[in-house]
Amino acid sequence: MARHGSHSNGNKPLHQPVDGHKTDNQAKDGGQTSAKRMVTGRPSSSHPKTGDPFRDAVEQGIQDGIERVNKHTKNVLTYSIAAVAAIVVICVIVFGVMSVQTSQKMREMNEINTCRNTVTALNSSYSNTFQLKGKVVEAFSSMDSSYDLEKLSKVYNEEVKAPASFDCKVDPSATAKKAKTARAAYDKQAKKFKQALKQYGTKQDENQSTEKE
Repeated sequence: MARHGSHSNGNKPLHQPVDGHKTDNQAKDGGQTSAKRMVTGRPSSSHPKTGDPFRDAVEQGIQDGIERVNKHTKNVLTYSIAAVAAIVVICVIVFGVMSVQTSQKMREMNEINTCRNTVTALNSSYSNTFQLKGKVVEAFSSMDSSYDLEKLSKVYNEEVKAPASFDCKVDPSATAKKAKTARAAYDKQAKKFKQALKQYGTKQDENQSTEKE
């Protein structure tokens, strides 16, 4: 009996190391699980568990990568839309300013062209008046009786002054008005010369007599 008792007591310590081994394994498993959770950086409840910590960590990493890509893509699209909108606004402003400047340039060119045409007409009126004055001088100097010498004497001493110089690039509108006024004066003087140069017995004289009647 004494041997049986010693045998029974001797067998108990054999099972203790087994229990101790399981405890060590559980501690290691627990440490690995904690380490895996630390690697993921998020609680395991944020994504469905598969039972494999490594696989869970990989899936979580993929999900995080997708989220980062989506966020980056969203930011890029936002910046792109803002940039396009800014470019459109700038283009509208630039084209608007260019359109205004173009319209202004066109108006200035039209005013300059109008002024130049008026000055050209003025020079033509001056040339015509100057030629008529030459005919008056010739007719009166020759004492041609076919002319009304009294009328010729009244315009004989009238001077035909050369027109002033006009620069249409400087205030073309005002310059055109001055040229128009000067042209009207030449046309009025030319009309007087024409009336004095009408000869007796001509069609012009007959027309003049009819107008008087």
